[in-house]
Amino acid sequence: MVMMFFYNQKTYGSERIQVTIMSAETSKWLNTMTLIGNVLKRGKAWHWRAEDQGDEPNSYDGFIPVEDVRRRLFNFEAVSRPVFQKTEDGTFSQIENTQAIVHAKDGNVFGVVSDRYQIHQYSEVLLDNLNQIIDSSELGIDSAGLLTKSARGWVQISVPDSVTSSAGFEFRPTLLATTSHDGKNQTIIKRVMQAVVCDNTLAMALGEQGQQIKFRHSGNSMGDLTSVRNALDIVFKTSDDMLEALEKLSAWAVTDNQFTSLVTDLFPINLAEIITTDEAGKMITVKTSTPDTRSAGKQNPKRDLLEALWRDDARVTPWKNTALGVVQATTTFHQHFSGGDKNRYNRNYSRLLSNQQADYDKMVLERLTEVCA
Repeated sequence: MVMMFFYNQKTYGSERIQVTIMSAETSKWLNTMTLIGNVLKRGKAWHWRAEDQGDEPNSYDGFIPVEDVRRRLFNFEAVSRPVFQKTEDGTFSQIENTQAIVHAKDGNVFGVVSDRYQIHQYSEVLLDNLNQIIDSSELGIDSAGLLTKSARGWVQISVPDSVTSSAGFEFRPTLLATTSHDGKNQTIIKRVMQAVVCDNTLAMALGEQGQQIKFRHSGNSMGDLTSVRNALDIVFKTSDDMLEALEKLSAWAVTDNQFTSLVTDLFPINLAEIITTDEAGKMITVKTSTPDTRSAGKQNPKRDLLEALWRDDARVTPWKNTALGVVQATTTFHQHFSGGDKNRYNRNYSRLLSNQQADYDKMVLERLTEVCA
C-alpha cells in the first residue's frame, strides 16, 4: 500500500490552499495563462484576482472545453531554428548539432538543445493524444496552463465528482499530462491527487508517489500511444487504490490507550543520569528511573498537542479511533505545528517534493503496527 497524507475535501480544503499560495509567476500571468475548472465544487484557485482577469475569466463552473484550452493557451507552435555564433571577423557561423526551440509567434527562445531533440507540441501531446481519454463521458479537463513564458504546459483531467470512502473521506483522482519546450523536462503522464493550478502545485503533483509514463524528446518516443490509451485505466485504478487504502485504514481500530502509547513512542523522554563510582572507585554514568527534566520539557508539549489533535481537531475527529485518524493527527502535527512558523511553507513544500512526508506517514504506521501488536 502506497502511503500518503490524505487531504479531505470537506475538512482540509482551506489548509491545503494555505500551502500553495506562492509562485514564481506574476498574478497577471496566472490569471490569464491558466484555466481552472470545476470551481463550483472546489472553489477558485488561490491566485484568482478579479483585477488581473483578462478579456475572459479563467474559471469555469464545470469542465474546461478542449477548444477553449486550444484557443486560449495552446494557440501557437514551437519551432526549430538554427543557432549561430559570431566569429572574430564579425561573421556568423552555424553551430552544428544544435538547435534553438522558439515560440513561432513572439520569437521567445525557450531553450537551446541538441539537434536530436524532438518537439512535443502542446496541442498535439496534451490535447489531441488525451482527447481519446477525454472523450469518455466520465472525464474532463480540470485545469490547464502555461508556465515560464510558455516554456512549460500542463493539462489535468479528472472525474466530475469526488469519490467518498465508507468512512466519509472525499478525494478526487486525476491524470496529469505535462511537457516543455526548453529541454528541461520529459513529457509525463501521471496519476496524482494534487489539484494543479500553478508552478508550485505542478511540482508537488509530480513529486507524489504514483504510476506514471514518460516520453523522451527524441526519436519516435510518442509514436506508440498504447500506454497513453491505458491512462484511462490509471485514473480509475487510482480511485480503486485510494479507496482500498482508505478502507483498510478506516477499519483498523485504534484505542485511546494505543494512541497514547504511539505518541510516547514517537516522542520518547530520556531518563535522568547520575554520575557515581563503581566498586573499584571508577566514575561511571548511571541512568535513573526519573525522567530527565530537560527532555520532558521538550517532549511533553508535543505529546499534549498530539493528544489534543486526536481528541478535538476537526481534521482528525471524523476518523478518531482508526488508523486513518492516526495519520491525520500525526501529519497535521508534522505539517502545521512541528518546528517554527518562519520557514514552514518552504519546509512543507520540500517535504512533499522529496517524499519525506510519505516516508513519515509510513514510519508512523509501522510504529502503530508495533504498538497494536
